[in-house]
Amino acid sequence: MARNDLAEIEREVKETLWIFIGDSNNIKEKDACFEKIYKYTRSEATLKDHNMKESVNYYKNLGYTDMFRTYLWDKQGSLDILLKGWIPKQLTSTIYNYQLKKDIKSIKDIIIKIVGIIERKLYEIWKIRNDIIIEWEKQNNISKKDKRDKGEKGKEKSKENKENKYKKNRVGRINYIHRIDEEIYNNIKKRIGLGKEDNKISLDKRVNDIGC
Repeated sequence: MARNDLAEIEREVKETLWIFIGDSNNIKEKDACFEKIYKYTRSEATLKDHNMKESVNYYKNLGYTDMFRTYLWDKQGSLDILLKGWIPKQLTSTIYNYQLKKDIKSIKDIIIKIVGIIERKLYEIWKIRNDIIIEWEKQNNISKKDKRDKGEKGKEKSKENKENKYKKNRVGRINYIHRIDEEIYNNIKKRIGLGKEDNKISLDKRVNDIGC
């Protein structure tokens, strides 16, 4: 994703969350609440660029006080989690804890609104790139049949490669495909919080199953 596209999503998510908190009569200590969830309005790349200790101290020494430059990231979550389709428990529980009267429906509503912003923007990016590819295919006289034939050839080649790898494994070679898959699987488990005793960030909840 291009940085300008990402910046636009960051801006819309930030504004939406800030308006939700600022306009609500049901949230206490609004600045403190927003500061705790601020990291979910910024991508990991942005947080690494602007909100690590060295950078924050630099801007504070220059006299800056805005959150964009002085917020210190704890490396425990970012907008990236929402971009992947997960709802961080810390995001929903923080809003819940700052509510004067507990209202899970309002939390669900704001999360759905944020997810809608992300999905709309991702669709716009996909649509633009898809239109460019279609136009390029037209200019190069590439038909659906050409793509279908290429796909079938690719499947045949993939099947042949799998058979060759299987034969190699039969003579005692290491099944590196399985090992790579296992590494990826373990990394995914770590990302979604499985296998951790201290699961500070729960990523196993979707919009319709928010636990606060």
